[in-house]
Order: sequence, then structure tokens, then C-alpha cells
Amino acid sequence: MKRVLVVDDEMLVRAGIRSLVDWQQHGYELVGEAVSGADALRQIPQLRPDILLTDLVMEDLDGISLIRECHERWPAIQCIVLSNYNDFAHVRDAMKEGAKDFLFKLTMTGEALLSVLDALKVDGQTRVKEPDW
Repeated sequence: MKRVLVVDDEMLVRAGIRSLVDWQQHGYELVGEAVSGADALRQIPQLRPDILLTDLVMEDLDGISLIRECHERWPAIQCIVLSNYNDFAHVRDAMKEGAKDFLFKLTMTGEALLSVLDALKVDGQTRVKEPDW
């Protein structure tokens, strides 16, 4: 079971993501939620996620900075970007920092989310590497 941490400053978005899919049925465990990049960095050592679903624009520490910091500390964690902004520059910057994919929050469906998560798997084997905790 792959462990997922959701990072978004909007409570309704976090609640929506929680309810989009039956996480366990699809091989994922939603291990927690963070309200900012800084909050996520504090929680990661305890929650040990394999995958981060992170917003781009947040106060305290934005998603791009979170991805950068996460990949420096825990390079095996895979990051998927969530945003309300259809802004190529933000997406490009996130991809340069190591994000694996992008989902537009306003049109995201459970099927789209699962498709992106499942794309991290190849031939039944996960491409998500175990972090070196």
C-alpha cells in the first residue's frame, strides 16, 4: 500500500480529495494532511509518505519550494502538483523541481487522480522507491 500525504491550504480541497476515491481499494493509504509546505515538512518524518499531492500556491512555504526541499531530503518521495491556476510557468517550475504530474483542482475527478497515481507504477511494480528513513 502506497502512502499519500495531501498538502493544501484549503480545507474543502483536502476534504474533496479524501472523498474522491476509495483509497484502500486502489492500493493507497491517505496518511495525513498538511496546510502548508512547512507543515508538510514537519509531518513527513513521522508519516513517511511515498507520494505527496501538493498545491502550488500556499502561504508559509509554497508547493514548488516544498518539492525542492522534499527532493533534497527524501528524493524517493514522488510529488504530484495540484493547482487552481492554469499557469504554465508554475507547472513548468514544479516539473523542474521534480514533480511527476499535474492535476487541475477545479476539474479533477477520482478517475483522473487514480490515473496519475497509477502512472507511477510500471508493469505491476511501483516506480515509487522506498524513502531512506
